[in-house]
Amino acid sequence: MNITAYIVNDTSNRLLTIEPAGKTRNWMDASSGKYAYNCLPLVIANQLGWVVKAAPSFSVIWDGRNEKDAIKFHFHEQEPEMSQFVVSHFGQGIISFRLPWVFRTDPGIGLIVRGPSNQWLPGAHGLDGFVETWGLESTFTMNWKITIPDFTVHFPSHFPFCQILPYEIATINNYACSRKHISENKELDLKYSKWLSRRKETLKNLFSGTKTTNYYEKNYIKGQDVEGEKVEGHFKKLDLSQFK
Repeated sequence: MNITAYIVNDTSNRLLTIEPAGKTRNWMDASSGKYAYNCLPLVIANQLGWVVKAAPSFSVIWDGRNEKDAIKFHFHEQEPEMSQFVVSHFGQGIISFRLPWVFRTDPGIGLIVRGPSNQWLPGAHGLDGFVETWGLESTFTMNWKITIPDFTVHFPSHFPFCQILPYEIATINNYACSRKHISENKELDLKYSKWLSRRKETLKNLFSGTKTTNYYEKNYIKGQDVEGEKVEGHFKKLDLSQFK
């Protein structure tokens, strides 16, 4: 499958980059013993897709009004060209990053466009979108909502303000959804009971400060079920292509 980003603004090569999403986060690095990285769902989610970064840092202040001129920008590194790519376009305290590419994907595959997974900025929140890039003939924007009036929101240099993830949109309509009692699946019920017993022991030891071999449950990270059997299709990390 293919994703092509057609460049429509040559200045973007210097100011904006697009690259595979990384697994690390500052707050995860700062956790005691980096224990946050034991949560593999977080680590994989961090790496899902590609991120767009802006080389210059800048700050934003929203005065609380809904008009477009209610947002003021300050570009710290004196990059006047950056004003081409981040603007107040919609009002409502929203800033828009104009991505300088026309993305094209295979038929039926669109892009989920959102803020970076498990990463945030004080006073701002990335808004999610889905773009039908298989037939797109235009650029699109990545939008952030400023959430605190009269508060300076700082976008650091090389902050991944946008994360894109391919998704086959039609597949979500094909799921048959149901709810059942776990007793209807005897094998799963037995394994869940074993997991729950071990989980209670782990939490008991965790809160009491007792270190045991089961202090951290490693089955999920190893791609094993509760009985140590291998789970097919398990991922510990992702290896995405670069935009060459």
